[in-house]
Amino acid sequence: MEKTTPTSAPKPAEGSVTAPQKRHWGLLATLAGGHGITHLYQQAFPVLLAEIVRDLGLSSVAAGGLMSARTLLGGAVNFPVGLVSDTWPHRRSLLLMLSVAFFGVAFLLVPLAPSYALMAAAVALMGVGTSSWHPPSLSLLSRRFPDRRGFVVALHGVGGSVGDTIGPLAIGAMLLALTWRGAMQVSAIPAFVLAVAVWFLLRGAMKGAVAQKASLPAYGSALKKAARNLPFLLVVLASGLRSAGYATLITFFPIYLRQDLDFNPAVVGGYVALLTALGLASQPLLGVLSDRFGRKRVVVPGLVAVSLLSPLLFWAQPGWQLLLVVATMGLFVYAMSAILLALGMDLTGAEVQATTVGVLFASNTLFSSAAPLVAGALVASSGVQAAFYWVAVCFMASAIVILPLRVRPRPRAATGRPLGSA
Repeated sequence: MEKTTPTSAPKPAEGSVTAPQKRHWGLLATLAGGHGITHLYQQAFPVLLAEIVRDLGLSSVAAGGLMSARTLLGGAVNFPVGLVSDTWPHRRSLLLMLSVAFFGVAFLLVPLAPSYALMAAAVALMGVGTSSWHPPSLSLLSRRFPDRRGFVVALHGVGGSVGDTIGPLAIGAMLLALTWRGAMQVSAIPAFVLAVAVWFLLRGAMKGAVAQKASLPAYGSALKKAARNLPFLLVVLASGLRSAGYATLITFFPIYLRQDLDFNPAVVGGYVALLTALGLASQPLLGVLSDRFGRKRVVVPGLVAVSLLSPLLFWAQPGWQLLLVVATMGLFVYAMSAILLALGMDLTGAEVQATTVGVLFASNTLFSSAAPLVAGALVASSGVQAAFYWVAVCFMASAIVILPLRVRPRPRAATGRPLGSA
């Protein structure tokens, strides 16, 4: 009898389900964690801003101007970052590392600024940090998980919500012992350490992965197609309006708590953290629901809910009433951003996913850079309650823009589930 030798099992191909699948989930964990770091610093700043306003005696318009500066420069770099991410994907790790490092630079420079103009310029660097994170990270996730886009983008958002929750609590506690200048300078040091950690973790998570580079002709063609895509343009508008409301909320709610209600910084940080804490649970759930039943059926009710609740921030009594309003808003206020992002990426080609994110965030910046200034003028003339009514108008307008949107159902994945629809 002829002796046979056992043959070894074939090695999984690079595009197979086994090792690459594990690598994809490792990449998701790394990107969600890095997203949390950027949001930790981003959401700590509104609590610091309330202290800066109190210490320097800034007007409501000046306070709005600092937040507008943060979003304005960020918006200016959104499109270039998206372009680099799509056409030079091997540079994504560098962009993501720099994103975290920019927060460290900003937190070092703001306390040293000798004038309002230079302070605004230093605050603006935080916007660059935010804009350097979202296009490369979300485009990577969108292309790695096309059939679970809503869920995965929501999980990425959960990482941000963890940072949104920890940042205000941590900085509020620090402000009980340090001045706002000291708290910012101490906080800057970990940002540089974490930036290096993000670089090494991403190199490991992306090891062996094939970079999906878009050719410039294909990129240009897909971009022109997106520019003529009316449903996508409506999502861009709706996302911008939602961001205008959120920018106003996160600027004037901490100031209201500190100035009008005279809460100490730790309590202010707790309320700001609560505004996003429940999103840790709601974002994945709402993402799954949007994958299963369509984005519009989830995002419109969420936007309307935030709109109706916003004026109650002023009218609710301090204590359980205010806590209930803030907690309920926290279920929807940040999750809606993730679902609008997923909807926008549903409507554009795979070649321009990072640029799609860049365009959406550029729209967000355009609206959110002007909104705090408008709200500041309203507050100066009509009182702080005007800011909360302005928030309500922005969120309701976003829902109205999305409401008539009609999108054909997307092709089904191998599991038979729709990939996402409006």
